[in-house]
Amino acid sequence: PATGLEAALGELLGPLAARLAEPPAAVLAALRARDALHGRAVRWADGEGTGAGIDETGALVVRRADGTVVTLEAGEVHLALPS
Repeated sequence: PATGLEAALGELLGPLAARLAEPPAAVLAALRARDALHGRAVRWADGEGTGAGIDETGALVVRRADGTVVTLEAGEVHLALPS
């Protein structure tokens, strides 16, 4: 019999395989539709700004207060707390 871990992995692998079989444009569209940071104030080690979307490579796009746009390809981002 499957253990709890094996059962959980089984439940995850089916949807993951289905997602990986989709065309990249469909995967990107699904990611963008679920972008919880879009329009939200965020901060990271080197700055802060407002989430402005997800680019074609899957990187987070952030607009700084001065209007410049930064692309974050990896790292940790936090929601900025209101002051």
